[in-house]
Amino acid sequence: MADRSTTINLFDGAQARFPAQDRVALFLLEGWFESKEQTFVRRFLKEGDEFLDVGAHAGLFSILARRSVGESGRVVAVEPNAQILPWLEENLGVAATGTPGELAKRGACILAAAMGERTGEADFHGGREGFSAYSSLTANPDTVGSVRVSKFALDDLTELAGLSRLDLVKVDIEGAETLFLEGARKTLARFPNIVLMMEFSEDAQDRFGVSSKSLGDDLYSLGLKTFEISDSGDLEEIGATADLWHRNLIVARDKAMIEDRLARAPQEIQEASAYELRRGRSARDVYERATAGKNFIADVARSMFAIADISAIATGEDSSRRRISDVAAMIGASSIEQDAAAQAVLSALGDELGRLRGAAAYNAEKFDSRRKELERLEALNERSEGELRDAHSRLEQADAEIEKLREEVERLGGEIEDLAGRLRESRLEFNKIGALALAMRRSRALRLARTLNLPAGRIVEEMASVYAAQD
Repeated sequence: MADRSTTINLFDGAQARFPAQDRVALFLLEGWFESKEQTFVRRFLKEGDEFLDVGAHAGLFSILARRSVGESGRVVAVEPNAQILPWLEENLGVAATGTPGELAKRGACILAAAMGERTGEADFHGGREGFSAYSSLTANPDTVGSVRVSKFALDDLTELAGLSRLDLVKVDIEGAETLFLEGARKTLARFPNIVLMMEFSEDAQDRFGVSSKSLGDDLYSLGLKTFEISDSGDLEEIGATADLWHRNLIVARDKAMIEDRLARAPQEIQEASAYELRRGRSARDVYERATAGKNFIADVARSMFAIADISAIATGEDSSRRRISDVAAMIGASSIEQDAAAQAVLSALGDELGRLRGAAAYNAEKFDSRRKELERLEALNERSEGELRDAHSRLEQADAEIEKLREEVERLGGEIEDLAGRLRESRLEFNKIGALALAMRRSRALRLARTLNLPAGRIVEEMASVYAAQD
């Protein structure tokens, strides 16, 4: 295993062994990985405490906890991944067991199992090479295959392993934190001063059908609050009610108790922690700048000059080799010769620069493709706008034609109304003429009757019948 391992120097003088290609090892070498969490564990735990490391991986936090609790304390590391167990066993110097009753009462011990909502068995998905930290109880893009493993609920484990107290529990199980909580309710009630350091990862929790908000709601229902470790190492209360894509939060009922413990940490631990927090903050800034596609080498230099209080750069040496050596020491390579460290860092920076150049070329190609697509869409949009203008013009013409037709209809309506009026007047004239004609006929009949000396009524009737026959 030695030829496949790398040694990482931790901030308090301890060392940890990791698989050579492991991403956690790489992140630790870069200097930014969970520095706030590491210092919290060292400052919070004291001699004789009991620490439970759920999802221990290679044992980073178990190593730190063991140095704090001493031989009178107890560290129980729980890890189901057979890929990483050999490194965990080497780092803690003990063999793993699958039986909780065999766990040591003092010192360090390892339980080869998973943890969840109930005791039994579960399918465990191991991570692909270099991604062992992403192993999980559910499949994800970084896992390969699955095996059956033992699984314990915390409520059962405390009884089986004889855990009479729990001062700090670290929980990092790739989204299964809600399941862990379901199996820990009795224990959380049993130990009112228990403190959790729990991972909130929206992406990982989503694979279990839950979210940061639902996990936070579950914790609040148990009277627990969530706190974030600030860059200075203090606790700031934060409501886990929104998406937390990746955050490690401290979960507890009593913030004052935690702050009192942190303040009582030994002076040498306080000083080492303050140094590590500054170093981690600077390294994290470099990492974030590098991942944002900025010039990695220039950012390292700027960050190093900005933290002269914690680096040999403050000596005023103007040698670039010395500066690179300081960078090497800064990111955890101080265990090897400075010249070799400088070469290693230069090589790493060259690789990073090559990666960024490749990413830039890829992004340039993608940008060119998107630019062409945008030009095509703009041309299509311009053509559509032209067609829209033509349609609008035709619509305006149609509106004008309709207006003309409306005016013509109104004009014809007026003429029709005029004709109707004239027709009504003609009818009146016709009626008048008819009445006049009738009067004239009656007058003729009366004159004829007087001439013939006949009865006027009879002559009128006969004349009327004659005129009627003529009509």
